[in-house]
Amino acid sequence: LLIFVWKENPFLVLLVFIAQGAGTCAMATQNGKLIRLGQLYVVSPLWLTYNILVPIPSIGGIITETFNIISVLVALFRYRKTGFTKK
Repeated sequence: LLIFVWKENPFLVLLVFIAQGAGTCAMATQNGKLIRLGQLYVVSPLWLTYNILVPIPSIGGIITETFNIISVLVALFRYRKTGFTKK
């Protein structure tokens, strides 16, 4: 897919490619804190940027990523004392 849409807008294609790659790597760690930090600092901001910059901005995508960021912030706040792993 990356090869087929590269000519349209390589910047947007790289945003999606990096976001998905970072999300996959974070989830592969099975570390709750690392997954949430990856989502907060890499995945959601890149998808949010993509949803804003596409030729027809995706309102649903913008709302989804905004909720994702809020959800991760709430989770980080809730788990800061109890930890992210089951004991």
